[in-house]
Amino acid sequence: MLSGEQLWDSDILPVCLEHIKEGDTVIDAGAWIGGHTMSYRGKVGDMGFVYAFEPNPKAFECLKLNTAKWNDVLCFNSALGDKVKQVCFSGMRGWYDSSYLGEDRKLFVVGM
Repeated sequence: MLSGEQLWDSDILPVCLEHIKEGDTVIDAGAWIGGHTMSYRGKVGDMGFVYAFEPNPKAFECLKLNTAKWNDVLCFNSALGDKVKQVCFSGMRGWYDSSYLGEDRKLFVVGM
């Protein structure tokens, strides 16, 4: 974990990091602002790569800023799914940290 980093689910991060080796490629689905993304990048090192996916536009802007110094972290303002299509993306009662796919005005492409 990076010095000074605060994570809301810090119990799961050590479990995830046990399975990541230097040089690995990691996909961070729902990267939010990059707390785990930065830890994954630290674990894979200069020989690895991290793909971070975050559909929330406000969180994505923070994710880009938090990972901007690394060329081996690629961020996508998109959700992941098994089909390529547009879906509605909503914030629960205006809270962007509680977002979901459902009725709203924002549309995002899902799938690769």
